[in-house]
Amino acid sequence: MAVVVVVIVVGAVIAGAFFAGIQQASNLSTPNVAVTDYHGTFTEDCGTYATNTTAFELTATLANTGGSGFVDMGFEVNYQQVRSNTYHINAHSDLPIDESFSLSMGAMVRHIRHTQ
Repeated sequence: MAVVVVVIVVGAVIAGAFFAGIQQASNLSTPNVAVTDYHGTFTEDCGTYATNTTAFELTATLANTGGSGFVDMGFEVNYQQVRSNTYHINAHSDLPIDESFSLSMGAMVRHIRHTQ
C-alpha cells in the first residue's frame, strides 16, 4: 500500500510540474513590452514660401520581458493617431525603433506621444 501512495504522490508532483510548465510556456508565448527611452523631435517648415509641413523624428526602445511576437505601436500628434507600425520582437530582448514622417500641419504641435 505504501508503494501505491508514493507513486500517486510522485505522479501528482510530476503532473503539477508539467501543467506549471505549460502555463509558464503560454505566458512566454506573447510579448510583454514596455516602451523606454522615448524621444521625439519635430521641425516646422512654415512661412511665406514654406511647405507648411512638420517633419517628425521619433525614437524609442521596446523592452520585452515575454515571448517573441508582434507588437503594434501607434504615434499621436495633437491627440490624433498619425502613424502606426508593427514590429517583431524576440523573447527577452530590447528593440530600438525609429520613425520619421512629415505631416501637413494647419495648427501648432501641442502633443506628441506613442500608443501601444
